[in-house]
Amino acid sequence: MALPIHPTLASMPRWRVWLIASRPRTLTTSTTPILLATLLAWQQGPVSIRLTILMLLASVLTHAGCNFTNDYFDSVHGVDGEQTLGPGGMLQAGALTSADLRRAIIACFGLAFVTAVPVMATIGWPVVGIAIFAACVAFFYTAGPFPLAYNRLGEIGVFLAMGIAMVGGTYYVHTGTVTGTALTLATAVGLYAAAILHANNIRDIEVDRAHGKITLANTWGKPIAVREYAFLAIAPLVITIVLVIVQPEYWPLLISLTVLPRGLRITGLLRNSNTVEESNAAVPQSAQLHMIFALLISLGLVIMKVLA
Repeated sequence: MALPIHPTLASMPRWRVWLIASRPRTLTTSTTPILLATLLAWQQGPVSIRLTILMLLASVLTHAGCNFTNDYFDSVHGVDGEQTLGPGGMLQAGALTSADLRRAIIACFGLAFVTAVPVMATIGWPVVGIAIFAACVAFFYTAGPFPLAYNRLGEIGVFLAMGIAMVGGTYYVHTGTVTGTALTLATAVGLYAAAILHANNIRDIEVDRAHGKITLANTWGKPIAVREYAFLAIAPLVITIVLVIVQPEYWPLLISLTVLPRGLRITGLLRNSNTVEESNAAVPQSAQLHMIFALLISLGLVIMKVLA
């Protein structure tokens, strides 16, 4: 049975409904790591603009497909309801139907595959494996008989797919190898990506627990979960400092340390919040933290190239 559409959405153009449903503000999580890895590869030699654009398109389409999949299966599992906070929610608002979301899921993952084919054909089987892994994490994050997000594996899946695979894979496309530096920065970016999800799970501790969604946050409880968030917010900066100590030529990357106050503020917000509404602000702020860190690392890499 179709839900009554929210009055505000009833007069909204269809394209805008789909745009909001795709959660465009979250898509920086799947684009800035590719930019960072491309600039890191640029330190070693020429990079392919064509392949970079194709990877960006495939990554955005996969991420959008993941967002549609999450909306669909969270609704199927009863986790999302009319009072659910956060992006998406077009199904609950009546603006989109389950059939709409199913078609969008198929379209996004299908187009992502088509876009990635030239990259896979150019580079070979290692990229095929990385693409399949990323797509599986994106889809089975909430889908399938053992959804990652429902079994304490959400943060690990995001860390591996949006950190190690995305940064390491992009670097491999451009250079044909993966270095310790690439994996180090992939780890830092992946931890910040995991922080976004973890903030979301801290916000939803009670709702998730009530609907049988088992996360690290509702397993350990809020005090320990907030400590984990603090680790996720600070560890990437420690990793950056260690990288510069080992390889001093990367000193421009220290500009990324300026995000430390932002990470500490978000940690304090989560620690001191008493309502779901108060802690909700930490989720978009965590996405901004990830974006700013990745952009500052990218800026540092540009400075390195200019000064070389």
